Amino acid sequence: MGISGISTGAVATASDVLFLGKSILLSASRTGTAASGDVAYTGAGFQPRTVVALADQTLRAGTIGFSVGFADQALTEHDVLVYDQVSSAESAVESYLVSLVDPASPSVSQKATLKTLDADGFTLNWDKSGAGAGGDLRFLCLG
Repeated sequence: MGISGISTGAVATASDVLFLGKSILLSASRTGTAASGDVAYTGAGFQPRTVVALADQTLRAGTIGFSVGFADQALTEHDVLVYDQVSSAESAVESYLVSLVDPASPSVSQKATLKTLDADGFTLNWDKSGAGAGGDLRFLCLG
């Protein structure tokens, strides 16, 4: 077998191949005090077809947290959230692009869905619960 289950010598069709014509990594941060609502992330230089999000949470000493999410042109999104407080690990798979959760109080969170794919990036709709948890964000935009 070759790439993506294609037999050696077989002809790959366009639907069998992932073409990464354009890609860029955008960096941002989200503070715990940021309000709910839409935020545009620009600077891609093209309209992405897919966005992969990596979030490293800003947490208290002795805790870790991260989220990995993805969304496509149909605005279908999923993320995996992992956080740990004093070796009491929690994880979840959610229908968000990004999830930031305070492990000491899981009801304190900021979660974002992909609202639009724009000409120069994308727009997220953030939903803040409680005082909010912040973090550093990286977005891999694929065009």
